[in-house]
Amino acid sequence: MAPRYEAQPARTGLDGGESFVPPAVGIGHPAEVRHGDVEGALAKAAKRIDALYETPPQYHNAMEPHAIVAAWDGDTLSIDTPSQGLAMAQGRIAGLFGIAPGNIHIRSPFLGGGFGSKGLMSGPQVLGILAAKLVGRPGQARAAP
Repeated sequence: MAPRYEAQPARTGLDGGESFVPPAVGIGHPAEVRHGDVEGALAKAAKRIDALYETPPQYHNAMEPHAIVAAWDGDTLSIDTPSQGLAMAQGRIAGLFGIAPGNIHIRSPFLGGGFGSKGLMSGPQVLGILAAKLVGRPGQARAAP
């Protein structure tokens, strides 16, 4: 089935109508968090400043690609991928694929800086692992920065 989409005009200014609120920010974090009764507290306040402040959209564009080489041997997985959080990566992969973290061997000889893709496992790495499992041989995936 071919993808379907609806074309919309570009929004390039800060005064271009409704603000975009994504369904989530990061992994599992809501886009908006509200605590307490703001309107009630403002109504009781001795002084109030009513102003609207906006910032332009910010886009995370990694300076390095997300990449992985994955190989399965039964329920044991060996991967080569840059990572700053090896234990977090093991836990995420274990949860996604239903295997014990001890059965996941991650080789990451180049830790370096976190210029966009070494903090958490993301889509390209997960797809590379899945592809290797589906075809029954080592697989690789990468995404351009």
